[in-house]
Amino acid sequence: MYNNLLKIFFVIFFAISCGHHTAASNSTVNKNFNVGFFLGGRTGTFFRLWDNRQSWLKDQLNVRLLTKDIRQNDFYFVEKAPEKIDSKWSKATGDELIDLVLLGKADSALIGETAFIKMVHKKIPLIAIAETGHDLKGKAGHAMVFRSGIDLKNPKSWKGLTFGARRSAGGDLIVLKEFLLSEGLDPYKDVKIVDQIDDDKMYSSFERGLIDASYVHLSTVRSMIEQFPDKFQVYKALDWINPEISQALLVVNANYLKENRSKLKELLNTYSRFIVWEKALPKDKRKIRGARGIQLEEDFMGMDFPQSYDCPYIRKELLVEWQKVLVRHKVVPSELPIDSYIDNSLFECEIK
Repeated sequence: MYNNLLKIFFVIFFAISCGHHTAASNSTVNKNFNVGFFLGGRTGTFFRLWDNRQSWLKDQLNVRLLTKDIRQNDFYFVEKAPEKIDSKWSKATGDELIDLVLLGKADSALIGETAFIKMVHKKIPLIAIAETGHDLKGKAGHAMVFRSGIDLKNPKSWKGLTFGARRSAGGDLIVLKEFLLSEGLDPYKDVKIVDQIDDDKMYSSFERGLIDASYVHLSTVRSMIEQFPDKFQVYKALDWINPEISQALLVVNANYLKENRSKLKELLNTYSRFIVWEKALPKDKRKIRGARGIQLEEDFMGMDFPQSYDCPYIRKELLVEWQKVLVRHKVVPSELPIDSYIDNSLFECEIK
């Protein structure tokens, strides 16, 4: 009897000891925050925060970026940024990244405005908690580029031409169609459109005669004009819709948000401080083209890379405006309320 009681005592003591040990161990390990990620102008600031995580995110959520390379199917966690970042690295569409969250492989995703509206219409339980970058009015980071020889002064002469749109969740295609409408052309009748062109295939698509013009990101515009100034001409930077509509959003699994609200709040307010710190850097440093292809600011033919608000909240009115455009092009069937898919309450910074 005594021996049995002694055994029970040691079992209970061992269990309690292990429990205390486990709790102590867990308290020293930061919880993972797995983010489905693509690298682009609108996600650059968030990427640089992650790249400086040892200094800025110590003792916070352990942010892990989950991405894939262009034309690849397998996602992987980024352990360290490549020494040289090119147009093939970290390319995934918003739809693909949302799927990662739905499959339980990620807690959140960085997506564009079009993927967000489509997500709302599918009633996917993800909540947008921050905007990570947007094009600037008057200095947008996207433009229409034509091959040389096309008369840019006579849009009517563009009938029959073939226009290109980059690989995306569908937003680039709609922006292109809105451009054609703004120039008095019917995108469904007057021209041909090649959609979903990979970033690294844009130049060759022109060279092979597959397209005559395209809606292109600043990095690609700059590369094409600097290397082949006689082959291409820039018509205009994005201004036919409000450039600030072109944005990236951090969306989070609703349950993860509920369970980790305080930690996410800490992360977002650190992110806000990081944005302010970067903007305070001398302008010459912000314009340096880093060894890995990372650059904070540009002034190329009046264009700049997308930037972040000091307090990176979500501007609902821009998403409402974009939803109207998507309805017009039948990407989504009708306008739906989006308020329940947005949460700006995690910020301590002033929302202007």
